[in-house]
Amino acid sequence: MARLKEIIFCVTNRCNLRCRMCDIPHNKTEELSTDRLKQVITDAARLGFYTFVFSGGEPLLRDDIFELISHAKASHMTACLTSNGHKIDDQVAGRLFEAGVDVVNISIDGPQQIHDHLRGKGAFKTAIEALENLKKHKIEATVATMVCRDNYENMPYIVEFSKLYGVTTIMFQPFSRLFVSDKSREKEFFINKKDLDNAAGIIEEVIERAGREHISINPEGYLRRIPSYLSGEPVGLRHGCEGIYDTCSIRSKGDIFPCWVINDSDKLIGNVGKTRLFDLWDSERHKRIKRMVEEGGCPGCMMSCYDEVFGPNEQKKTHLNKISKLKSPRAYSRLINRLIQDTRGIMAHIGNRYRFYRSYRGSLKAVFKRLVKRFQRSVLPKRSLGKGEISKALQEIKIAKKRLEREL
Repeated sequence: MARLKEIIFCVTNRCNLRCRMCDIPHNKTEELSTDRLKQVITDAARLGFYTFVFSGGEPLLRDDIFELISHAKASHMTACLTSNGHKIDDQVAGRLFEAGVDVVNISIDGPQQIHDHLRGKGAFKTAIEALENLKKHKIEATVATMVCRDNYENMPYIVEFSKLYGVTTIMFQPFSRLFVSDKSREKEFFINKKDLDNAAGIIEEVIERAGREHISINPEGYLRRIPSYLSGEPVGLRHGCEGIYDTCSIRSKGDIFPCWVINDSDKLIGNVGKTRLFDLWDSERHKRIKRMVEEGGCPGCMMSCYDEVFGPNEQKKTHLNKISKLKSPRAYSRLINRLIQDTRGIMAHIGNRYRFYRSYRGSLKAVFKRLVKRFQRSVLPKRSLGKGEISKALQEIKIAKKRLEREL
């Protein structure tokens, strides 16, 4: 069984920007109440998900967002927030810090002219201010970049920009058809076939620069697929995606589908506004729908939340497939050189992730000490436990046991 990874909850469709490549704000839907959302967070923790992503729309338009983040942290989950940065002034950054948010993901699509063209006048300035306020309050910030025809040539700029502002992680994601209602507008964001070589060269430059600056980015296999995807070619995965097993995506009104892409009505798992997430996740209907997806095959996508499917495992399968077709010593030599490059890339990625983690969390020794102190505070009481507290502790042990069984 795949390890449960993250819940990505679109907590609202509302947004204070009108980005050219996103029609989500036009789709006005109901939102779950604070109490219901807290219940979803509690159930996610019980199931073993270790990250809760508050997405949108713009999550900061919810008045209860700080309360929800605090609840996720109290449930021992990592709390992440995606934002355009427009509302993150000094006061909001301070409240996010107090709530305990772990990561805030800010959208940056290029230099000011490009960013404002895609997201609206003044959007770049407020995003910069958001990054500065997050840094002031020692909140980890990452950059999310939507890649399309208008800005793919600015991808190297994003790396240099991230270095300048101390950002250690960039998530590139090509334009997605999912976010545009008018399908006739899709061609505005795709590149021409004649630009494929130029785009491929830019991707290699991004990979090289990010490695040199020790900035974490998507898997190289994922990045190298972006040019062909943006020219209209199918993704063509060689194996299934773990997303339907380890990730849970939830729409603003509470609907759960296997993933963001597989969202036909017959694939609806249920609604967390009506049924507990804990009951839906292990339901027979969910198992049946996963079997349907397995039998029907993954349609493939380039959503960055599933980019790990293009990581080392995909590279391994690609190389094995190539080896079976090799016919000359020279071809073997070229493949071996490529394998060495990929191995170096993987090791560099691991090193970057460790440096990224250490810069915000401290050394492994410091992290261990904090965990020991937390254990002592939460598990070792300074007084006798009452009957109710003992029952609660036993329930927590049962939940922990279930999570451990899932891990094993």
